Amino acid sequence: MIRDNENNAPKALLLMAHGSRAEVANNEFLATVEKVKIVTPGYDYIGGIFLELSAPLLVDESAKLYEKGFRSIDLYPVFFNQGRHVSRDIPNQIEKAVKACDGLTIQLLPYFGSNDELPTLISQHIQNSSRR
Repeated sequence: MIRDNENNAPKALLLMAHGSRAEVANNEFLATVEKVKIVTPGYDYIGGIFLELSAPLLVDESAKLYEKGFRSIDLYPVFFNQGRHVSRDIPNQIEKAVKACDGLTIQLLPYFGSNDELPTLISQHIQNSSRR
């Protein structure tokens, strides 16, 4: 397990997508989060949240985790580029969530699109799709 070194509290990982008014889109993301749980060891909790348009939101989910004893959260934005949401909106939401829960830390991990392996993954997906 990944533990917060300072107080040995459990540690959580939250994956954040934009969110949609279309329930099917949100459910698709949450299903992906369930698959990520299977292949991502070390966290006491892994969950999916949304930036906007759908629940759960960061401030609500982090408060629930805080009530359960979590004091450290890694936040992974599943966004392709560093637009307004990644550079401004997500940090603003982190600030609000941390202010609401004394002693909570939220570490913003690099967003999905910054992964150097992404072009290879896209290329492999295209090649596999074109063979169908």
